[in-house]
Amino acid sequence: MSEATFRAYVELHELVMDKNSELRWMEASHWIKLEEDFEEMGHWGRPHLSYLTFHSLMEVRRAFTKGIVLLDLPERSLAGIANQILDHMIDGGHLKPQDREAVLRTLLLQHSHPDESASLGTLSPGKLQQTGSEEADTAQPLLQEHHSIEMKTLSPSSEQEQPRSHGFKKPLLEKILPDSEAVLVLVGCATLLDRPTLAFIRLKDAVELDPVLEVSVPVRFLFVVLGPDPHYTTYHEIGRTISTMMSERVFRHDCYLAEGRQELVKGVEDFLDCCIVVPPCEIANEQLFKTLLPIQKDLLRKRYLPEEKKPELLKELEQKLQAEVLKPEDDDNPFT
Repeated sequence: MSEATFRAYVELHELVMDKNSELRWMEASHWIKLEEDFEEMGHWGRPHLSYLTFHSLMEVRRAFTKGIVLLDLPERSLAGIANQILDHMIDGGHLKPQDREAVLRTLLLQHSHPDESASLGTLSPGKLQQTGSEEADTAQPLLQEHHSIEMKTLSPSSEQEQPRSHGFKKPLLEKILPDSEAVLVLVGCATLLDRPTLAFIRLKDAVELDPVLEVSVPVRFLFVVLGPDPHYTTYHEIGRTISTMMSERVFRHDCYLAEGRQELVKGVEDFLDCCIVVPPCEIANEQLFKTLLPIQKDLLRKRYLPEEKKPELLKELEQKLQAEVLKPEDDDNPFT
């Protein structure tokens, strides 16, 4: 694979309840190396570094360890991908067979993109619940239409439902490097599942999944994270963590080359090795954060060093250590 193969555009979509009390997917953020969020003022903000919570990182690691991994899937449509995910969820005991249709409808719901009238900040989080659940109410209904799923959920039925934000599509597409491949991350609450479940899909060939993404970029990777309300974090933070990891070139490279679950888990652990956790403290001066920069630079230098040069780095460090050991003892004696 060439270096161009590993260029990526990442979109995070979350399950929301729209103003008509219907579930749909709404784009929350996207990444072209850095994170871009839709702001309250009604426009996309500046690219910025992503902060990640400790619990979201741990939850993603756990999900990779126990979740569903499908490598080089030959499917070429979202419906085909969704059916494969659900088959493996049922086989792995993550999903009850009687709940399959409800989750399938959810995975194939319409995808929207934020604008001045609707965004993640103006809509309520969606929740997929069991039919007949005591918690179910009109504010969070299950989709109960039995029409063709493809036609009902993927094809907008009116001009008003067409994907919006056309005004910034061209500038966004211009920022995406040629030959880039997309990563689609879907996260949402589904109380009919007993525990959060991750599905990681690497397609055999990148395919365009119109009209899912905001821009026309072929999709290579999909992540689906569904489950009950998490205790220590949110699906928004879990989705941001996955998206940020996929925007980082070394982890994405690991995902391209992984031959199984163990390689993916190792890629996650290597990513964690380069993360710095800031403990709770009262910081009177924000300049103190600058003391972390040299540490981060050293971690990144080692991570991004070409493989063929890493033995040279280890040899250099070994020579420095030996030099320290071989120094005369009286060199450190302040009384001589």
